[in-house]
Amino acid sequence: MFALLRFLDQYSPFFDDAEDVRAERVEAEQVIINKLMPLLPHLLRSFDPATIDAKTGNNALHQTCRLFCFFMADQCGWRYELVKQFIAHGVSVHTRNKAGRTPLLEFAATALLVDSAVPMRLLLAHGADLNTQDKKGNSVLHCLIKADAVELLKDLCAGDEVSRLDCFISNSSGQNPFDLVAERLEKDPTNEQAQDFHRLLKNAQTALWAKHTRPLLLKCLMTAMIVPDLAELALGFLDGSSRPSDHVATQTDDDHHAAAAAARL
Repeated sequence: MFALLRFLDQYSPFFDDAEDVRAERVEAEQVIINKLMPLLPHLLRSFDPATIDAKTGNNALHQTCRLFCFFMADQCGWRYELVKQFIAHGVSVHTRNKAGRTPLLEFAATALLVDSAVPMRLLLAHGADLNTQDKKGNSVLHCLIKADAVELLKDLCAGDEVSRLDCFISNSSGQNPFDLVAERLEKDPTNEQAQDFHRLLKNAQTALWAKHTRPLLLKCLMTAMIVPDLAELALGFLDGSSRPSDHVATQTDDDHHAAAAAARL
């Protein structure tokens, strides 16, 4: 099973293939897949999900995620099925290869011309970490930008995952995703792809703020409305102009004066 995945990876069409060569590769690959898929349940029964490639450290999900490279969503049906089957068979979404990449990072790093985030969502639904980093500190966002996978990021940002993307993770070079995009815009301010990346990162940043910060601010606002003195008291504590004991003493004194006045009546 693993040898077959390696073969498919090596046989997959390459970006710089001539059009006729690429067409031949796609056709030959489809012939192999048509013969493979009916045998998949039998092959999986004898396949150890913990199998690791000695050279790369890849597991079956790493290898399968590499097969999406250069393919659009409508060409990836059997690839989606392989990911589902391997996950169901127990292949780990957390295994790191020798580059420190999980299957999710491997997909992002090799996602040239890929326009669908379906494989990423399959991995995320089974516990993959969206903000994990490889040995060079690159996150999913770093990898997508380096792979020029702007269409894939658009699809990812169109889902709930956008509010989980951390746009400020720095890699070992000290660069976060915004820095990578800024480099491109500095070289060419008219670069439309870089502009798209920047817009998508800003949207992700806003979604993250909306999910985590805004509810906290609303909670504070509601608390302040219920306890009107809270905001003023908190500001006093911050600037050191009042202490809890002062506030309590003031309340106690007021209570004594009110009680004395009532007794005189």
